Amino acid sequence: MHHCHRFRSIRTAFERDIAGYEICADRAPASPLGRTCRTSAQTTRHAMARALNRHLRSCRECG
Repeated sequence: MHHCHRFRSIRTAFERDIAGYEICADRAPASPLGRTCRTSAQTTRHAMARALNRHLRSCRECG
Protein backbone atom coordinates (compact mmCIF):
# COMPACT_ATOMS: atom_id res chain seq x y z
CA MET A 1 0.00 0.00 0.00
CA HIS A 2 1.33 3.41 -0.95
CA HIS A 3 1.53 6.05 1.78
CA CYS A 4 2.28 9.73 1.52
CA HIS A 5 5.28 11.58 2.92
CA ARG A 6 3.29 12.84 5.92
CA PHE A 7 2.28 9.30 6.92
CA ARG A 8 5.90 8.12 6.72
CA SER A 9 7.15 11.08 8.76
CA ILE A 10 4.51 10.53 11.47
CA ARG A 11 5.38 6.83 11.66
CA THR A 12 9.13 7.47 11.71
CA ALA A 13 8.87 10.00 14.54
CA PHE A 14 6.79 7.65 16.68
CA GLU A 15 9.04 4.67 15.94
CA ARG A 16 12.09 6.71 16.97
CA ASP A 17 10.43 7.55 20.31
CA ILE A 18 9.36 3.94 20.88
CA ALA A 19 12.89 2.68 20.15
CA GLY A 20 14.31 5.14 22.68
CA TYR A 21 11.89 3.98 25.37
CA GLU A 22 12.64 0.33 24.64
CA ILE A 23 16.40 0.88 24.81
CA CYS A 24 15.95 2.59 28.17
CA ALA A 25 13.72 -0.24 29.40
CA ASP A 26 16.21 -2.90 28.27
CA ARG A 27 19.06 -1.22 30.13
CA ALA A 28 17.24 -1.36 33.48
CA PRO A 29 14.46 -3.95 33.23
CA ALA A 30 13.81 -4.37 36.96
CA SER A 31 14.07 -0.74 38.03
CA PRO A 32 11.17 1.71 38.28
CA LEU A 33 12.65 3.67 35.37
CA GLY A 34 12.70 0.54 33.20
CA ARG A 35 9.08 -0.23 33.99
CA THR A 36 8.10 3.37 33.29
CA CYS A 37 9.90 3.31 29.94
CA ARG A 38 8.19 0.04 29.01
CA THR A 39 4.79 1.57 29.85
CA SER A 40 5.67 4.73 27.91
CA ALA A 41 6.62 2.64 24.88
CA GLN A 42 3.26 0.87 24.98
CA THR A 43 1.39 4.17 25.39
CA THR A 44 3.34 5.64 22.49
CA ARG A 45 2.42 2.64 20.31
CA HIS A 46 -1.26 3.32 21.00
CA ALA A 47 -0.79 7.02 20.26
CA MET A 48 0.93 6.13 16.98
CA ALA A 49 -1.97 3.90 15.98
CA ARG A 50 -4.47 6.66 16.75
CA ALA A 51 -2.43 9.28 14.86
CA LEU A 52 -1.96 7.07 11.79
CA ASN A 53 -5.63 6.09 11.71
CA ARG A 54 -6.61 9.74 12.00
CA HIS A 55 -4.25 10.56 9.16
CA LEU A 56 -5.63 7.76 6.96
CA ARG A 57 -9.19 9.03 7.45
CA SER A 58 -8.32 12.54 6.32
CA CYS A 59 -5.59 12.03 3.69
CA ARG A 60 -6.69 11.84 0.10
CA GLU A 61 -3.46 10.22 -1.06
CA CYS A 62 -3.38 7.45 1.58
CA GLY A 63 -7.05 6.74 2.12
